Amino acid sequence: MVAGELAPYRLHFHRRVAREVPELELRTLLHFDTPITGWAVDPTQDVGPVLLGHPRFHDADAVTRLVRQFVKAGAMVRWLRDNHPRAVVVGGYAYLPPVAAILWCRAHRVPVFLWADSNIHADRPRGLKRLVKAALLRRLFRRLSGALPCGSLGAAYFRRYGVPPERIFYCPNEPDYSLYDPARPLDAELPAGRRRFVCSGRLIALKRFGDAIDAFVRLADLLADWDLVIIGDGPMRDEWEGRVPERLRGRVRFLGFLGDQAELAALYRGCDCMVVPSTHEAWALVLNEAAAAGLAIIASNVVGAAPELVRPGVNGELVPPCDVDALADAMRRTAQRIDEAKAASGAALNEWRERADPVAGLRRALESVGVLPGQAAASAPSSAPPSHSLSSP
Repeated sequence: MVAGELAPYRLHFHRRVAREVPELELRTLLHFDTPITGWAVDPTQDVGPVLLGHPRFHDADAVTRLVRQFVKAGAMVRWLRDNHPRAVVVGGYAYLPPVAAILWCRAHRVPVFLWADSNIHADRPRGLKRLVKAALLRRLFRRLSGALPCGSLGAAYFRRYGVPPERIFYCPNEPDYSLYDPARPLDAELPAGRRRFVCSGRLIALKRFGDAIDAFVRLADLLADWDLVIIGDGPMRDEWEGRVPERLRGRVRFLGFLGDQAELAALYRGCDCMVVPSTHEAWALVLNEAAAAGLAIIASNVVGAAPELVRPGVNGELVPPCDVDALADAMRRTAQRIDEAKAASGAALNEWRERADPVAGLRRALESVGVLPGQAAASAPSSAPPSHSLSSP
């Protein structure tokens, strides 16, 4: 399995593969020699880490980055040539090393699958750029044995670029759900007796947490027992903090970046409703985490995980992006029935997990090319996308 680095949710998935697919020996090829995020993750030996070494390229200038990617792609090809794996799963295609892995596998008749959290609603190039992208991706995707999207919006993305539906297998992101169990003791330092909306992620423009702040300001007097918690850090923090009126400074809390998953999960369990108003999100794992923690969910309708985990009027609401009026209405309606909405999130998550377990999806993909015997069909729920078509924007 080829990856840049292992965020906590990817490490969790690799560990599940190593544990639950014992027929195969896992190697995890990491083409970022040093992590580029703030997560504290140790790719321990149970996932067979292979560090492809220097030079680092993600933080260099454009020309240097390209040259160094060629060097790293060469290291990737040499490892594949020397070890000749039975199958390869490539995570993403934004860098040269994973693309080199796909091309090598095709040339040497090694089954290769592409995992990506791409989302058709975020696929918005126009004019010549769209034509070029379509031509390049169709050529690249023809070399795949199959695609591993996270959900229905990802499946629609792969179909747009020519991957047949029968070669698409759900393999969604998921956290370590055990951390988010609402029954776990609550050790987060949050004042008792308050209800809370929560936004969690990088404080960057596309997250639109400013919309959540504006909506909360409109509702603050009506929802006097509610607060807003914002978890994360980034370049928009100063601007968004400045949008909070002085009288509400004690009710809108910026907690900064939290790299410890257990601490983050405890904070979620101390809240009531996750708000994800992004202009686009490939997947948004926070929806999985929120549902697992027993939170209601309000999300913009372009978020990748939203069709799978949000049932409007049941466990939350879907809203158009960049619409503060709609967001405020959704927050008001959800607050009025918060306990009912929170109780419904667990059922929505359980249904999704039964339909789209990532290890079952990977196993079916490997069965489709004969790398594993066809045993999962009788013992695991279907992890293939539904056959109905999904309209494109």
